[in-house]
Amino acid sequence: MTAAMPAVGRMRRGASRPALTLAVVLLGGCASRSASTLSVTPVLASLAPSSADVSGGKVVVVTATGRGFDALNTVHFGRVRLMSVPRTSDSTVQFTVPTDDTFLVDRGATPVMPLPAGRYEVVIETARGKSNGMVFELRGGAVR
Repeated sequence: MTAAMPAVGRMRRGASRPALTLAVVLLGGCASRSASTLSVTPVLASLAPSSADVSGGKVVVVTATGRGFDALNTVHFGRVRLMSVPRTSDSTVQFTVPTDDTFLVDRGATPVMPLPAGRYEVVIETARGKSNGMVFELRGGAVR
């Protein structure tokens, strides 16, 4: 293939520039690959830890590992939404386990209540969609 293409700088008069065309095609291919990577829905691979005891006001930070996270993400912890959570790297997001319903979806004007102990689905939401869910077990929360 390269033997048929003239060298750059020694083009015949009136000949097209295949080397430039090839460069544009190659760059176009790279650009489309990058664009498709950017449109990937986030994937949640693991939570560490995947359970915690928050009795006595313990603060627990969870590291969510996966791919496709944005600079700022929404973490769904059951029905509780943690907004604008930054990623700590291309593949991790860290958040503090909520212990009350301050950020509960459709909470209304009711007094703040502690979250009950139990299993909560964690989902990471980006501008491109929501990840799969993983279970986090909250221990030491309010009694149901």
